[in-house]
Amino acid sequence: VAYVDIKDIYVRLRVLSSNSEDYVHIKDINFFNKDGNRISNVEIEKDEPVINEYKFQMEDVYYKDAINGLISRTLGKEYVNFFDLSLLPDDKGKDYFVIYTENDKVILKGNNINSISVALNYYFEHYLEQTFERFGNSKIKVTLPLPQIEGVIEKSIDMKYRYNYNYVAYGYTMAYWTFDEWEREIDWMALNGFNMALNLVGHEEVVRRFLKEFGFSFFEIVNYLTSPIYLPWQFMGNISAVGGELTPKWFEDRAKLSIDIQKRMLEVGIEPIHQMFIGYFPYKENSGVNVINGGYWSKIKGPDRLDFNNNNVEFISSVYYEKQRELLGKSKYFAGDLFHEGANLYGYDAGELSNRVLSLLKNNTGEDSVWIIQSWAHNPSSESIENLNKDNILILDLHSQLNTRWKGISKFNYMSWDNKEFDNSNWIFGILNNFGGRNGLYGHSNHLLRQFYDAKYNSDYLSGIANTSEGVGFNNFIDELSTELIFSDEVNMDEFVKRYLKNRYGKSDRDLLVAFNILLDTVYNPIFIMKELQSQS
Repeated sequence: VAYVDIKDIYVRLRVLSSNSEDYVHIKDINFFNKDGNRISNVEIEKDEPVINEYKFQMEDVYYKDAINGLISRTLGKEYVNFFDLSLLPDDKGKDYFVIYTENDKVILKGNNINSISVALNYYFEHYLEQTFERFGNSKIKVTLPLPQIEGVIEKSIDMKYRYNYNYVAYGYTMAYWTFDEWEREIDWMALNGFNMALNLVGHEEVVRRFLKEFGFSFFEIVNYLTSPIYLPWQFMGNISAVGGELTPKWFEDRAKLSIDIQKRMLEVGIEPIHQMFIGYFPYKENSGVNVINGGYWSKIKGPDRLDFNNNNVEFISSVYYEKQRELLGKSKYFAGDLFHEGANLYGYDAGELSNRVLSLLKNNTGEDSVWIIQSWAHNPSSESIENLNKDNILILDLHSQLNTRWKGISKFNYMSWDNKEFDNSNWIFGILNNFGGRNGLYGHSNHLLRQFYDAKYNSDYLSGIANTSEGVGFNNFIDELSTELIFSDEVNMDEFVKRYLKNRYGKSDRDLLVAFNILLDTVYNPIFIMKELQSQS
């Protein structure tokens, strides 16, 4: 509401968006006199929008109902009764499954829901000879009677952690996904054995609720946040206030979507990973919170940070985690980096600050909570992790297939650690095969296998494997190859390629195999092992 005499005054409204019959989102309002000169002394009173604050409530889902739902979505509900499901004792120290046929039924057994899902996919790929495609709406095709299995097959899954998503995939690929895309993606993850995944959907709503508690208006919050495609970089602490304002409807829709994603992930045995409290907090006059001015990343202003030495960070962090639980429920795993792609320590001792934020995490979410730290560029330094309780951290080495940082030195920036394997920390082997969400046939397939098995057999703290590509779904071959690495059995490349081609294209064909082997000897095995050939934005 503008309290002005509108006689001889012109009003210009700049509309940012209009996706509702009830309102439009106005970017700015300007007033001009009859001569076209802007009137600057007009005060505009802005009403706070009413935003429904949805809350997470998990319903228990019986494991058979969860797997039957997966069968219905991937194969068809008419085939549910052709499968018999049961849980095995969880007493082997690793995940495993058993699969066989009996009385014209396929028997799927596993030590948990995720293992049974992998067993189902094993049947798809080895007996129905098809791959469940990550995108689209196709289902696995079936001709009755179902193929029989000779004997009993038992498979062990060596990797404890099977992690999915690079932060920036939420910008390059998934910024505007609806639940239709997410439902299929979660099914694909479950079938391929992923048991943990970063969930950034709706984190901006956590930020909104959090800052509202400290007196920030909606308009101040949306001017601090970025547009959807840039949010991952803000959550990593690189940038802020770039790209345009988010609407009230955006916050509501993303909250609902995130809750649906959380529920489905948990239903099929995937642990959601939430954003950790790192201390990002925008400056506001008279807020009572002291902040340190954010630095610059690629010449873009980063978010301001709490002054950990001059604030009640215990209280501030408790509000953050309360609002996060309210929207997303509880979690054991949290991701976040103190100094992502930057050497600016803001005057802190890296070790002391790391201990501080880990203590805040444990105080608010439980003593067994785990901080997942990205290994990338100068992060994490030896100083930042050497004194942390190793039971509470997990290093996600983003680029393991090309940069063997676990051996104690980075080939790209020559950073080193006092001890190998990130100062004797549990770590995950990351496969980063896409930069910038760009298309292209590319991948170090044989080198990937060599590097992974080198780590598997010669490291002491390797605990998992991850797909950490910056763009999702750009390289089907490498994605499928990567998911084979979770098993105890080593991958035989020749056998894998033949099965991959038959499952993908519907038949065994000599010419097809010859053609693909040309790709396998060239684009999938480039000469320059340390050079990224795929273009980047």
